[in-house]
Amino acid sequence: MKIRLILLLVFCVNFSGCFDDTRQYETVYGSVNPVEDKVWICVSPTAKKYHSRKCHGLNRCTHTTEQISLFEAKNRYYTKCKICYKD
Repeated sequence: MKIRLILLLVFCVNFSGCFDDTRQYETVYGSVNPVEDKVWICVSPTAKKYHSRKCHGLNRCTHTTEQISLFEAKNRYYTKCKICYKD
C-alpha cells in the first residue's frame, strides 16, 4: 500500500497533471486563466463576498483587505457582491 502511494505521488509530481486546477476551473467557472481573474475580499471571520477593486461594499470593511484569485475566493466559499457584480 505504501509503495502504491509513493508511486502515485512521484507520478503526479513529475507530470503535474494531478495538481492542475486549471482544467477543473475552466469547466466549473468558464474562465481561461484563473490566475489573472483577481478579486478583493475583506479578511474577516464574517465576510462572505468578493468584490471588484472600487466597490463601496468593500470600503465598509473594518478589517484588512486582500487581493486573491477568483478561483481561490470560490474555493473559500465566497460569493460575488451584488453591488459590484450585477448580472
